[in-house]
Amino acid sequence: MRYVVLLAGGKGERLWPLSREAQPKQFLNLIGAHSMLADTWERVKPVCGPKRALVVTSEALARVAARETKGLAPGRIIPEPEGKNTAPAVALAAAMISQEDPEAVMAVLPSDHAIEPVAGFRNDLKLGFEVAESTDVLVTFGIRPSRADVGYGYLERGEPFPSFESGRVYNVHSFREKPDPRTASDYLRQGRFYWNSGMFVWRVDVILDELDRYRPAMVQAARRVASAAKKDFPRALRSYYSRVERISIDYAVMEKSSRVAMVEAGFTWDDLGSHLAWERILKRDRAGNAYRGEAVALETEGCVLMSDDGLVAALGVQNLVVIRTKDATLVCSKDRADEVRSLVARMQTEKRFKKYL
Repeated sequence: MRYVVLLAGGKGERLWPLSREAQPKQFLNLIGAHSMLADTWERVKPVCGPKRALVVTSEALARVAARETKGLAPGRIIPEPEGKNTAPAVALAAAMISQEDPEAVMAVLPSDHAIEPVAGFRNDLKLGFEVAESTDVLVTFGIRPSRADVGYGYLERGEPFPSFESGRVYNVHSFREKPDPRTASDYLRQGRFYWNSGMFVWRVDVILDELDRYRPAMVQAARRVASAAKKDFPRALRSYYSRVERISIDYAVMEKSSRVAMVEAGFTWDDLGSHLAWERILKRDRAGNAYRGEAVALETEGCVLMSDDGLVAALGVQNLVVIRTKDATLVCSKDRADEVRSLVARMQTEKRFKKYL
């Protein structure tokens, strides 16, 4: 059977002050009338149905996640007592699904991506399932880059994957870290490098085997939680997250494994990782300024101007990001927009700023 796991535990700190601890970006209506988690659920619901989906989110936001995934069967939300990145969440979800169906195939999807069109995404997801069902590989989705972006990790395309006639399935030759601008430009020119989307499909037995190879303590602990009695599950879950290491599934498994395949995505994709994403989504004026909400600019060029409360006015400035909410305002140069997380970390060191996080 086909399962889907939605990862909804991120903090979205680079989108502060829009994204906050109490309402991170996956719970915000950033690009439409519904939250990003709700949109993600609607994209995948026809694929898995309400009983073969799991949502992994923070314990504090479990009720919100339930509200945003209407129709999800009861008991299908995993409330993380603390965030430990994606590998522990994937290991636990795979172990739990394996208890239900040892031959299951699972997709792992972040819940904060902008994807269009839905039909194209579902077709590619179906292809990913078909590859994973018929082989012993870990399937990821590569996004053909449209610009030399330094904010994403990259996949290096290898040889075409045998037995699939779509022409869009390849072996993955290597994973690459976020590059410097010169390297990103070189990747774009070469044409064999793709953005790493962080979306995966695999059989549960295959991912558990690979986790057992590279992170045996993690997968053994995850299996214990999955097999715990219902009444013991909350305690087992807390114990698991208090002890398991903090690491991404990319570092834990994907970058080490020799059995990784890639589906070349046929849909448009953006992870809205920083405020620079608004330039790609919003309409811009002749001076290159992107607006959302009440904003006005004079003799101003290349700025991102957004307001959720009141007016943002800019005069005689260039290449700034100005984000205004009801209780906080961010002003930074565009070339530092990816560093907003560092600003959040600075605020976390002082109690007086806690209310703004």
